[in-house]
Amino acid sequence: LTENERDNIRVFRLRFLANISRRAYNEMRRSFAHKIKLNSDWVVLYRVARLSGVRPQWIQCCVNSCLCYLGEFEHAMKCPECSEQRYTDTGHPRRYFCYIPLIPRLQAYFQSIDLIRLLQYRTNFHDDPNKITDVFSSELYRRLLRTNVVVDGQQLPHRHFSDPRDVAFSLCADSYLLF
Repeated sequence: LTENERDNIRVFRLRFLANISRRAYNEMRRSFAHKIKLNSDWVVLYRVARLSGVRPQWIQCCVNSCLCYLGEFEHAMKCPECSEQRYTDTGHPRRYFCYIPLIPRLQAYFQSIDLIRLLQYRTNFHDDPNKITDVFSSELYRRLLRTNVVVDGQQLPHRHFSDPRDVAFSLCADSYLLF
């Protein structure tokens, strides 16, 4: 990668970490064009995707992020939550959501020594049974550690998270996150 490409990726990462709007990002590109050549979102995404091998999927969504236009909403012309129109006056979707499939993301995690160390957090976590400091302090997690894995009704010989390389996932579907 050239130094300019690295700068573009750093700025692109910052854009998402700081929740900088596309409008503000494009204004920043114009304002600093005499100092640094910042590519558009699309160019940077394309380059990152090519480098990583990850193929993002672009899904139309409500301009206010209420929902993605999939399933029962696939043909909706406006958002059933906020009533915002799906398309501009010229017929273009007003907003897209970038979905990056899970498996390629997990594979990418294991390409970085630093991320591998971070993923060992669960294995290296030291529990104090007198207080809850993490999801790994919870009674559910402790119970899983003592329970054999069952797949399709068949009990397997190993327990949940018995291998230090096991990865624990958490899914929050009600938009409320404890940890």
